[in-house]
Amino acid sequence: MERPLIMPKPGRFTRKELPQLGPSDEFLANIRKHGIKYKEGSFESHKLMASQSEFHPHKIRAIMKDPKPSKTKVIISKDDHILDGHHRWIVNLNRGTNTRGVQVDLPIIDLIALSKTFENSSYKDIGAAIGRVVKECLALKNYK
Repeated sequence: MERPLIMPKPGRFTRKELPQLGPSDEFLANIRKHGIKYKEGSFESHKLMASQSEFHPHKIRAIMKDPKPSKTKVIISKDDHILDGHHRWIVNLNRGTNTRGVQVDLPIIDLIALSKTFENSSYKDIGAAIGRVVKECLALKNYK
């Protein structure tokens, strides 16, 4: 029997309101372009907080079973909120290990606003994605 997961207190933003940033190196290049300081390191998982309100236990368990650690760093605000990488952070929280990440010198609200300027950010809104694909398919067939 699997032991219950330790789940953090949910944050105030839905999953679809927060960006999925992709490779952290590309996001850091965007941060540098704006002249914002950051530090890379190992952060105590129990001191970090969620900004996202939804978590998927099956995704957390899948990451826990994967023998290869993720190379993508968790993005953290200066007020210790996770911007991107919630599920990887929760895995570390459950293992009692530190989280490898990047702490950007902005509070979470400002970091979310800045992330919207990153051209490679995406959002987990399946309805919008399906709608966009349908419109593109209809356009290809000259349907209106």
